[in-house]
Amino acid sequence: VRRTKYASKLVIITIWVAALTFALPCAVAFRVELLNERVKEDNVVYNITRPFCANVNLSENELKTYRYTLVFVQYFVPFCVISFVYIQMAINLWGTHAPGNAQDSRDMALLKNKKRVIKMLIIVVIAFGLCWLPLQLYNILYVTIPEINEYHFISIVWFGCDWLAMSNSCYNPFIYGIYNVSTD
Repeated sequence: VRRTKYASKLVIITIWVAALTFALPCAVAFRVELLNERVKEDNVVYNITRPFCANVNLSENELKTYRYTLVFVQYFVPFCVISFVYIQMAINLWGTHAPGNAQDSRDMALLKNKKRVIKMLIIVVIAFGLCWLPLQLYNILYVTIPEINEYHFISIVWFGCDWLAMSNSCYNPFIYGIYNVSTD
């Protein structure tokens, strides 16, 4: 199905509006607060201050609903969509046959290429799932077990989870490049 320029622009605008809509509660609800902590290290007690992004404008139930919705929209929907699309691509690819008479060497090379492409599609889906899972688990734990936010290094844990999720976009070109190497 070929999209018109108008339809493509409409899809892009819709995606941006949805993204802004899902991001808006963060701007409204969260503020950076400085937390004072007492840390004991080598029998010496230190008073330290660390920044923490705290919910100040949403009720506990609203925050839970928001976080669960984000996990659904940011993780489960894309995971299901790319899984479905890539499964359809793999099925279509597997069902294709080379035109003309059967030739063992050509058919073996085509089968090998099909397997490589299907393996690449599986790796892309798995990479997405693994890269985004820690951040989504944190988003769920943030509201179901709020005590985790008292952990001294939670900001670093969150940053690592967020970095891993965002880094997923960097892996796909390498995966595509590695699996698109010619076998001739």
